[in-house]
Amino acid sequence: DQLIESGGAYYCFCSQERLDQVRQEQQAAHQASHYDRFCRNLSLLEAKKRVHNGDSYVVRLKVPLEQEIVVKDLIRGSISFQSDKIDDQILLKSDGFPTYHLAVVVDDHLMKITHAVRGEEWLPSAPKHILLYQYFNWPEPFFVHLPILRGTDRSKISKRDGYTSIEWYRQQGFLPQALVNFLASIVWTHPQEKDIFSFEELTKLFRWEDINIAAPIFDLRKLEWMNGEYLRCLSHDEFGDIIVEWLLNEGADLCSAASKEAKDNPARLIKVALLFQERLKKLAEFEELTSYFFKENTGVSDETLLSLLDKRGVNRDTSLSQLQQSGAALESLDHWSLEAIERILENLKDTNDWQAKNYFMVLRIAVTTREVSPPLFETIACLDRNLVMKRLYHCQNILQSG
Repeated sequence: DQLIESGGAYYCFCSQERLDQVRQEQQAAHQASHYDRFCRNLSLLEAKKRVHNGDSYVVRLKVPLEQEIVVKDLIRGSISFQSDKIDDQILLKSDGFPTYHLAVVVDDHLMKITHAVRGEEWLPSAPKHILLYQYFNWPEPFFVHLPILRGTDRSKISKRDGYTSIEWYRQQGFLPQALVNFLASIVWTHPQEKDIFSFEELTKLFRWEDINIAAPIFDLRKLEWMNGEYLRCLSHDEFGDIIVEWLLNEGADLCSAASKEAKDNPARLIKVALLFQERLKKLAEFEELTSYFFKENTGVSDETLLSLLDKRGVNRDTSLSQLQQSGAALESLDHWSLEAIERILENLKDTNDWQAKNYFMVLRIAVTTREVSPPLFETIACLDRNLVMKRLYHCQNILQSG
């Protein structure tokens, strides 16, 4: 009402059929589609009578004619728009709800927003917003129109890509501080050209005018690398707390076996997790890397195990002897500890004069079903003792019957 009474807006009673006809005529004349301001000069008295009589209407912004509207952008400088090329935007729809343009200005004012930061696709709408601030006699915020993020193929990142939701990054196990660092680094350069910097550094050194307006590339691989760097910088206690909390919440569906362990035995879960702190790029990798700690059946077929043992061992007879003696030695231990496991297996290697590379690889494949794992002795110490023995005996049977 305030805008209408002051002349900053007006009632529009044009039907959809008329608007469609106008649009078709403009297209036929190769003109940009816009409202032809048919209702703009209706008297306020006549318009109010029609509203009172129940005529359907919208409320449109009354853009002044033949004026220059200047948008002062903190990173782009002053940008001029000719008012004759700005459409009389709908502010209030026929259902009584405001459009974005009215809502965002009112909301920003009531929230005392000092900097209106949006994507550059909203730059053409900025003069409409400036007019509204002027019509309401409200102070304008500082405007910042950021460049649009693009993928590695230079196309605009959209919701269909799946990477535009904060929830997705939480579920994947990206740390908030890593994501903030990454987003800042692709539009702003640290004075010392650092890739990784703290939030405190960012807030101290950042200036809007230093933002690069060239389209930044959102490289997920770089974000994963950066997140891994942040994970490795955490203390053991910090990392343990973060992995347990994530597994019990955002990561529960992605890492079901590890999530159950985090709930039932968080101390053991953390002990396992610390073996992988140097390897993780994001927490969502945890299940794939650690499944053999928490699942009896790792999904590796006997044929694959036999192939791995044949490839990595000296020969089947030697591998079988190594597993038999290792199983007997480990079973004889009074205490299942890292020191005891390392001592007895090293002694077994030296006594039999086995080559460490082949022997420990055969042992690794047998107890983890994989060729790559954290340090072998630490891995065995973190595994359930009964599960280690079961896997050793299973591989012995495979070698005997293979």
